[in-house]
Amino acid sequence: MPDTGRTTFDPNLNLYQSDVNLNQAESRLKRSYYSMPSLATLQGHILEEQKTALRYPQSICTYKDMALDGTLSAAITIILTLLSQSEYKIVAPKDAPELEHRRAEFFNDKLHDLSRPFEHFLDEIYASLLTFGFAPYEKAFQVQSDGPMAGTKYVSDYRLISQDSVSRWLYNVETGKLLGIRQDLALVPSDLRFQKARNYQDVPIGKIVNFRHRPHRDNPEGNSPFKGCYVSWRYKSVGEEYEAIGITKDMGGVVVLGVDAAVLAAADADPNSVDARNLRVMEDNAAAMHAGSQNTIIKPISYTTTGKDRYTLELKGIDGGGKQYDTDRIIRRHSQVMLMNFLADVLNLGADAHGSFALANSKTSTLSLGVRYLQKMDVESTYNHNVMRQQYRLNGWDYNPKTSARLQFGDIDDRDVAIFSKAVQQLLAVGAVRPTEDIEDMVRDIVFNLPPMKDADTEIIETENNTSSGEGMREGLPSGTGQAVSGDDRSAANINNV
Repeated sequence: MPDTGRTTFDPNLNLYQSDVNLNQAESRLKRSYYSMPSLATLQGHILEEQKTALRYPQSICTYKDMALDGTLSAAITIILTLLSQSEYKIVAPKDAPELEHRRAEFFNDKLHDLSRPFEHFLDEIYASLLTFGFAPYEKAFQVQSDGPMAGTKYVSDYRLISQDSVSRWLYNVETGKLLGIRQDLALVPSDLRFQKARNYQDVPIGKIVNFRHRPHRDNPEGNSPFKGCYVSWRYKSVGEEYEAIGITKDMGGVVVLGVDAAVLAAADADPNSVDARNLRVMEDNAAAMHAGSQNTIIKPISYTTTGKDRYTLELKGIDGGGKQYDTDRIIRRHSQVMLMNFLADVLNLGADAHGSFALANSKTSTLSLGVRYLQKMDVESTYNHNVMRQQYRLNGWDYNPKTSARLQFGDIDDRDVAIFSKAVQQLLAVGAVRPTEDIEDMVRDIVFNLPPMKDADTEIIETENNTSSGEGMREGLPSGTGQAVSGDDRSAANINNV
């Protein structure tokens, strides 16, 4: 049908007819997009989140409150501790041209010339991702003035655009493309003010590197891990609050006021009567005494015509020998859920009667995988795609992900030397791998933390092997047969002799 620029309703078929030919041949398909960006935005605000407390800007206050929780704080601490164990470096692949290795060395040197150690930037980025879900930084640029790389443009420093100060995301309303960030210092307590008629400043997207955690629909605000903890955190907070109230009542008791029925009736009939005033004073005193702000109470001395007290007062403890609900169990359950959301429930092992070494090892490995995901997907890939590519473009160089310089992180945790040594021994023994220079360099690095042999400034020392290891494998003897084995040989029972 003709391209009318709009869909039309066909009453006979009771459906809308498309103005696009949906049966086009592949050779005639449109090269660009038909679809539009589906991120829910309104006037620069992201409306993806259904809960108001988790939608910016309310989410910033919510996440700051959640960060004070001891369970969540412990989860973030252990993740940051693991991340700090990993080394980082700008490197080029081994088979890359020599020029790429010089560029990598140059950018790596500049990474250590920032206004503060790059490790501090990384710690700030990780903490922001784990709390708010995103960490936008503005980049500053400089040009190398001397040396062999003179004239090279590079990123010289980074400044965090505080999540509190992000006023809105600036989108192109025609294409949905993100153009920049508006920062408004009126949103945060600060003595700094622009020397302008306004307090806000627009920052173009080309100056920004925005680290994000799991950005669904290309959401610039990412997804805070705290979202998955919010419901459990609310229940846990309520449980802790009621637990504190219960402790207060148990320790302080409940103030019980006894009032004659005639006095209550008189107070209701005339709010300005003496009985009504006495009753209000006693109620205020009881409330203050229960709150701990008062340790005495005024009780009028008055008797009925029969000689009974018109007012009585007693401090009553909680009876029953226990609570209807086990608040400790409820709190621990929600704490467990929050730790599981961070894959950090290994922190709970040993806190109860359950747990084993095998389980701890498994959960530690799972935590390491989650930490590696945060490091590789949220930081390493973002840095290489944004910062490294831009530095290449600024200098007119072609960026090739396979050969160009890039940021690379090391392992999160050290390899088990015993397990690694056993694997090398067994693989070499059966001829699965051959003792090449690469394997030697790997063994030197993992076991001894030494540089490759080509970079080592040392001489090879000839040593004598007195262990007689491997003599049973001499040529002419059957495989695995020793020359002289005593009758009490227990080596066959050693599971490491595979």
